[in-house]
Amino acid sequence: MTPSASLLVTIEARWGAPDPAGDTPLLIDGVPVGRIRVSAGLPDCLWIATLSVEEQYRGHGVGPRLLRELGDLADAAGCALALEAFARPDREDGGLPGFYARFGFEGEGGPCAQGYLEMRRPPRPVPDPDDYVEPDHRRTVGDLIAGMAVFAASLPLTADQPGQGAGSVYMAELARRCDAAGLTLYTDAQDERSRAFYLARGFERTTGRRDHQLVRWAPEPNEEDPSP
Repeated sequence: MTPSASLLVTIEARWGAPDPAGDTPLLIDGVPVGRIRVSAGLPDCLWIATLSVEEQYRGHGVGPRLLRELGDLADAAGCALALEAFARPDREDGGLPGFYARFGFEGEGGPCAQGYLEMRRPPRPVPDPDDYVEPDHRRTVGDLIAGMAVFAASLPLTADQPGQGAGSVYMAELARRCDAAGLTLYTDAQDERSRAFYLARGFERTTGRRDHQLVRWAPEPNEEDPSP
């Protein structure tokens, strides 16, 4: 099986089979957040025809998280990724080419007459499981933010019982995910009501002079996670 064919199989196993139009749903925590259409254009390169994120999830890091996941799958298959991105020379970041460059895509040649630039992401070596790899905290935080955006979109706006409102449910889930990732939470609570809310949920006052700065420490590495 070629690398591109292997990657197609892996994508289907991760996100599901494409629909009759050829679009595969992109999922985060089982929730459809976007769509992708791909094809095995070359034995060692998968062509991305379209990649989109649902409007309600845009601006929360969902697209970057999906691209990182797709890059991981491509690296494991030893397969390159290719796509076309519309260049915007009038913008400081260059438009979409600048965005995709953050995820390892490289421009091949100049933009065509219509302004599209073909970009390719070569596969990266997969780390040896026995080698120590420095944790990528930036990615951990980015993935968590995207996951919480998806989670928040599913919350009801009203509560059936006290303490079960969207804010309480959101904070409980955020705390659980931060504990699992070993992350510490900081917040500024400007009024007594806000401070009471956070203090009741595991936050502590900092040792600084500013009473509104609160912190919820990450659990110690050897400390068992009390959550189920």
